[in-house]
Amino acid sequence: MGLYEAMTTLPPGKHLQYQGADGTTVVIEVDVTASGAVYAVMRTQTLDATRHPRSRSRGYAISSRADCRLLEQAVRDLGLDPDQYRVL
Repeated sequence: MGLYEAMTTLPPGKHLQYQGADGTTVVIEVDVTASGAVYAVMRTQTLDATRHPRSRSRGYAISSRADCRLLEQAVRDLGLDPDQYRVL
């Protein structure tokens, strides 16, 4: 299942988590509206050179699989596979 399908079928209150071998953690929180619009917030925590955590977040409005490509690429840019997630 691709990232778009995973996000649009998540049960309410659940989110996706990615864990990288280098300590990178990504959590994607999803809100699907009654009209089918998908809003996702990607929260990223990485470790700097001194192993201190650095956090950031970014929101995405996704109305189609094509819109989801930016989010998938952001996950890939962190060295993670968009299809290797856990549902929490």
